Amino acid sequence: LVPFLSCCFLHTLLLSLFFFLMIRRPPRSTLFPYTTLFRSYRDYRGAPAAKRRRLLEAAGRAMRSLVRVGVYHVDLNATNLLLHEDGEVAVIDFDRAKLGRPDSARRARRGRDRFWRSLAKLEARAGVAPTAAERGWLEQGYEL
Repeated sequence: LVPFLSCCFLHTLLLSLFFFLMIRRPPRSTLFPYTTLFRSYRDYRGAPAAKRRRLLEAAGRAMRSLVRVGVYHVDLNATNLLLHEDGEVAVIDFDRAKLGRPDSARRARRGRDRFWRSLAKLEARAGVAPTAAERGWLEQGYEL
């Protein structure tokens, strides 16, 4: 049991160190200048489409940065992406993340699909639904 727990602790520690070194951390201008991507998306609902487009493209780029280094966020959802006040997107909640082969198309697609389902589910509570064009913006951000 002790070797197993040590292995789990070491795995978590290594993942944390990996993310700290590999993913650019946005500058902190206030104590906690982030909001969840879902809250920003919801707040942008009445805003010009260009603002929602930038938000979803930034989310796609954040997802792509993980896939490029072989990190697969098993629990990627609209509340696990944080939007910084400067427009950068940060990913949180890596407790179930997995390391694998970089650029695995199948795992990347599953992660984006999971994120999109969670966004649609949260939006349905408000009586609206994300559009196909918005899904396209997410995909465009991923492809950049």
